[in-house]
Amino acid sequence: MSRQYILLPHIVIHNANAMSSTYTVGFPAMTAWLGAFHRMERELRRKDCPALRITGVAVACEHFHLQQYQKNKFAPINLAMTANPLKKSKKTGAYERPPFIAEARCDIRVSFILRTEGIEAEQSDDLKDRMLSLLARQKLAGGDIVSLPDKKQIQMKHLEGSAEERKFMRRLMPGFVLVERKDLFEALEGDDLDKLLTAVSLHAEPVLDETTGKIEKWMYRKNLAQGWVVPIAVGYRDLSGDKALHVANQRDPQTEHHFVEPLVTLGEFKMPYRFERIEEILWTYHYDQSRGLYECVNDISKES
Repeated sequence: MSRQYILLPHIVIHNANAMSSTYTVGFPAMTAWLGAFHRMERELRRKDCPALRITGVAVACEHFHLQQYQKNKFAPINLAMTANPLKKSKKTGAYERPPFIAEARCDIRVSFILRTEGIEAEQSDDLKDRMLSLLARQKLAGGDIVSLPDKKQIQMKHLEGSAEERKFMRRLMPGFVLVERKDLFEALEGDDLDKLLTAVSLHAEPVLDETTGKIEKWMYRKNLAQGWVVPIAVGYRDLSGDKALHVANQRDPQTEHHFVEPLVTLGEFKMPYRFERIEEILWTYHYDQSRGLYECVNDISKES
């Protein structure tokens, strides 16, 4: 089958889920992006293009705004949340404000490159219309899509060689492409939580005036000197092992139930011109049965 790349530029999302795992808030989890296009693939295969396969997804962030409030730069950051409507208490009969769950939300603008197989030349035009129609009716990373690209902005191309691929990746500009930096994570000392805290720590150091002894300014220093490095959620670790579990009222009684915990590692945002091949920025699914890992990887050697 011929391999083709699809560019989906400048998609604006409102109220996306910024709580990427149980203990990280920021850019949405990679499972959210790959899951959204896996759903799209299933819908397209059902009627429009039975041979279609989406085998990789590249994500470029052009704008990110976390809905938060901070009184000053030294104060704690508080999430901006909505108040739930009043409801009548069964015990007292009075109207009360129900307890609410902290929801970290963000507004983002992203672009994608999809690596696909099984698209015939005569299907391309109709497929663009169908993809826009599906995106308009679904969520991305739990958020509402408020702006989609025009049909003419969506590009489907067969690329030959790194020169064409580099030119195609430039269309992700001015976005920053997210890639995995597991190497930085593994180079740190301590257990996994200590490594994560070390990677994201920001140290504030006062610079004193030599004559008055007063603070003249503050200098900020990170433990990781290089790059725009952030924690990212990339999948789940199976805690149930090989046991076939079933729980009461589960959605699909024919499917095994597994208890999992999130997988969090480090990622780095880089400009697209720093890469030679599109394969370097693509994310794919990978299942490691021996370790019980269901993960999204940015590693060509692990593609499955």
